[in-house]
Amino acid sequence: MAKTMKYWYGSFLLSSIAINILFTIYLYVGGGRGGGGLSWSEKAAAEAEAVAAISCSGHGRVYVDSSVDSEGRLVCECYDCYTGIDCSQISPTCPANADSGDPIFLEPFWMQHATNSAILISGWHRMSYRYDDNPFMSTQLENYIRKMHSIVGNAITEGRYIVFGIGSSQLLSAAVYALSSQNSSSLPSNVLASVPFYPMYKTQTVFFNSENFQFEGDTNAWQSNNSTNNLDVVEFVTSPNNPDGELKKSVLGGKTIYDHAYYWPHFTPIPAPSDHDLMVFTLSKLTGHAGVRFGLTSIFSKSTRFSIQKRHPLHCNFFNETRLPSPAYAWVKCEREEEEDCTAVLLDAGNIIGRPGSWFGAKDRYVRLSLIKSQDDFELLMQRLTELVSLENGTIDTIGSGGGGGGGECALSWSEKAASEAEAVAAISCSGHGRAYLDGSIDSEGRPICECYACYTGIDCSQMSSSCAADANSGDPIFLEPFWMQHAANSAVLIPGWHRMGYRYGDL
Repeated sequence: MAKTMKYWYGSFLLSSIAINILFTIYLYVGGGRGGGGLSWSEKAAAEAEAVAAISCSGHGRVYVDSSVDSEGRLVCECYDCYTGIDCSQISPTCPANADSGDPIFLEPFWMQHATNSAILISGWHRMSYRYDDNPFMSTQLENYIRKMHSIVGNAITEGRYIVFGIGSSQLLSAAVYALSSQNSSSLPSNVLASVPFYPMYKTQTVFFNSENFQFEGDTNAWQSNNSTNNLDVVEFVTSPNNPDGELKKSVLGGKTIYDHAYYWPHFTPIPAPSDHDLMVFTLSKLTGHAGVRFGLTSIFSKSTRFSIQKRHPLHCNFFNETRLPSPAYAWVKCEREEEEDCTAVLLDAGNIIGRPGSWFGAKDRYVRLSLIKSQDDFELLMQRLTELVSLENGTIDTIGSGGGGGGGECALSWSEKAASEAEAVAAISCSGHGRAYLDGSIDSEGRPICECYACYTGIDCSQMSSSCAADANSGDPIFLEPFWMQHAANSAVLIPGWHRMGYRYGDL
């Protein structure tokens, strides 16, 4: 059972990644197919539009896989601080939780591009264990990734391998293992990162408790006390850095893992593509950050009690202009000598939850506030910060709520394009001996290519190899295809681009 579930999760993940990248590229360079009347896909498209039309007062969301009430009606999943059947009730004492980020902040971007970001998945989509020609990973997904980096201009991919992972944390851990000393007679490799550093580097290294590597803390402090001539070192370089958003470079110049989770033009100017041996990117921060969230700079400019990291303008090749970074986090410092625990100060005085500086190897006089949250969360944070800073002058200022940003309804018929594309691809028969998929390979003219079953070849899979062996070595869920095709109307599901952007379900 575990193996089966792992397969399905991996299959949907890779399909989701490919689709995400495909639509991101579409927004930049155009493209797409469509046209024709709907048949088996119409029910799924209508259900998706009906669900998306439920507003939840603009402070929550309903999904096609949400919980249902006793009468079978879908239940609103409310954002933080909001409750009620339609998420219309706000808790006035709810803290502004800026402890961690949440991809829910991407929702408005994908809702604005509803037509081009929706995807309709047929019930028989990729039933098999393999992709065409037996690769373990989708070659089309790899092509999309390379094309995306070329368009954005944030990485050189030519001549480099692309390795996929279920989240960047998995790849970061694997990279440490791959670069560390494997010689049992030698000392373990020293894993380092410059303060303030992303805490997962330390957490994962300590958790795996390997004989081959150990976390040694701050790169600069370690360098001042050691020589790299006879010691094996693996250095993390986070650029832009989490938590302060600075573009970082290697201190030691040896074996280095470049973590570029935020090296996208909506977070930072892209002065040049990254060109290193080992670079890690994540798709969870790929799109949608509007760049206006550093309005809190003006709030902190009025304060002598708190300060925030400085931003430096750089030329961005993607936008072809000089612009300021728009970091994912605010790196706040308590300036009063007696206030050594800034996290506690913000919580006690402002009802604001942040992440302590010690988590990042820094002093607790610092605290990180996440800005990549829902619009509701961000507006509450701004309100609490405004009130907190205004108290320094003996007044209480407030800011407007802004009307709940992330909510709203999409125009009807945004699902038609996705449904039409799915039906057009499904109609490609491949002579009955293969299948074309939405995320499959395409030819030079952008047409889907048939992925032939074993023993069949040719453009339309019509040619059978007479010498092909009858391979009964292992099973393959592909045998389930006919069942799901017979129930096409009831097994298809249309996924909008903003489906479950958040880390959590419902109240969890």
